Amino acid sequence: MLAILRFSLWLLAMGTCFLACCAAPEAETRAPIGPPSTLDEAIAKLRQGLSPEDVAEIRTSSEDMARYHLGWGMSIRNNWGLWSGGPLAQHFNAMGIDHPDDMSGIILTSLWRDLNGQPRRVEDQIAHYQQYWRDTAHPEDATCPIHGTELTYRGANVGAEPRNWVHRYRCEGHSETWYWQTDRGFYRPEEANRR
Repeated sequence: MLAILRFSLWLLAMGTCFLACCAAPEAETRAPIGPPSTLDEAIAKLRQGLSPEDVAEIRTSSEDMARYHLGWGMSIRNNWGLWSGGPLAQHFNAMGIDHPDDMSGIILTSLWRDLNGQPRRVEDQIAHYQQYWRDTAHPEDATCPIHGTELTYRGANVGAEPRNWVHRYRCEGHSETWYWQTDRGFYRPEEANRR
């Protein structure tokens, strides 16, 4: 993991221009010059920068690549234009993925699957992230169901079941707390166990 962290910091410090200058000349193994514009190019560029030790570490780790989110993933998001709508971001947008965190997650998971000889199953990864955003969606401008006054959003908790997000709101004028869930709408805390 230390080697991958070093690689991530190197990529962040040197940027993708340095990588382009050092790319191998063979057309079949060469990573794209500049930031990648497709998932395939992103995987090729990442693989090119991995040492045999890095590859061995990734292969023997679990598929959950979230441990690289703040290091390697941040480097990918910042240097490959995922926040600024660059070509790789547009590639993911066309597939229905809008958030840079999700894009880097798909890249890293796909890399792990490639290195472990497994299919990427990109459609499943996309569906996972799209479901997450549907599950966490909540009304932005909400009004109290009883008083009609504005509700202030106070955050969310995941309920007992996955994909069961409970969003909390506060009716400031009447000192009332309200919960909201996709499948239930608004309800009071005392009604939480009633279905």
